[in-house]
Amino acid sequence: TLGLMLLGIMLYSIYLFKNKSLNSAKFQKHITPLKLPIFLVLLVIFQAILGMLTVTMALQPLIVMGHLLGGFAILTLSSLLYFRITSKPITGENTSVIGYFSWCIFALVVLLIQIALGGWLAANYAAPHCVGLPLCSGNWQQTFSLLDVFQLPSPSSNYEYGVLSSEARQSIHLVHRFWAMVTATVIVFVAIRIWLQAQASKIKNAAVLVVIAVICQILLGGILVYWHFPISIALAHNLMAAMLLISLIRLSYFIHKIKSDL
Repeated sequence: TLGLMLLGIMLYSIYLFKNKSLNSAKFQKHITPLKLPIFLVLLVIFQAILGMLTVTMALQPLIVMGHLLGGFAILTLSSLLYFRITSKPITGENTSVIGYFSWCIFALVVLLIQIALGGWLAANYAAPHCVGLPLCSGNWQQTFSLLDVFQLPSPSSNYEYGVLSSEARQSIHLVHRFWAMVTATVIVFVAIRIWLQAQASKIKNAAVLVVIAVICQILLGGILVYWHFPISIALAHNLMAAMLLISLIRLSYFIHKIKSDL
């Protein structure tokens, strides 16, 4: 269904692009997106291939993580397409926030790394191997190793429930928590700086939404560990990661739009 919807969007975009004479002044001002819908269709096809490999390769962690990131990519680019089509000019003097676009990109990179670490954690079934807050219970300092975090699982006929050692999976979970602290600090810092500098309420509200999403994600992460990883809270944690990513994309797009409109 998703693929057919994106295919329809792509075909409609091609139709508008090839029939510019039919475009109203509204479309003349905002060029009809074409490359993005085409790329989304190609991404869905690639995502379908990853979905097939997820099954045929018995949940190989790299494929599972790639499948998750592909889903995030489709959601992100679909949201960006929506913002491009629907966003209106931002009124007010906002030139002071133009320089923060590169900061937003940096925050996005940090967030994407965190999402990838979360995917790697889930693909290796590492969540139950680190209980306790804020860090793992027990002598995790003696078993923690960064090399274990990026260790590829040995070949197996089935990767369900994970094949890495308990120590390796605990290290993966710990790095996810450590980078979560970095991610939250960076994103909140950037959002607050933009809120302080922006004049338009639209940008201020977008920055506040980013901070709220960060707080909700941290709370969900804590609840997830405290309640011993119920699937419903894990799903909510994953969903909130997507909402945080979209809200940060939205804030970044608004600032880029101010820059491009000048």
